[in-house]
Amino acid sequence: VYPNPATDNLNIDWNNITGKKSIQIYNTVGQEIFTTTSTANVVNIDISNLPNSIYLIKLFIEDLLYKNVKFVKENSLNIFTDK
Repeated sequence: VYPNPATDNLNIDWNNITGKKSIQIYNTVGQEIFTTTSTANVVNIDISNLPNSIYLIKLFIEDLLYKNVKFVKENSLNIFTDK
């Protein structure tokens, strides 16, 4: 899962694992806010509309939990610049 932290897009790289792959994203109160199924090796998810926060991603292969990953969504502005 990269980049982390992320601003507009999040990539899930399955490292050539085959089969039906599912992605679920949950907010900090446990609400499922996104789900998708894919057979692609790399999945790009648009997260630009999500508020800044920490999220949990659940990755499934053939409906079995493969991995839990946390990611941070943040603004694209750098707080150390004048912009």
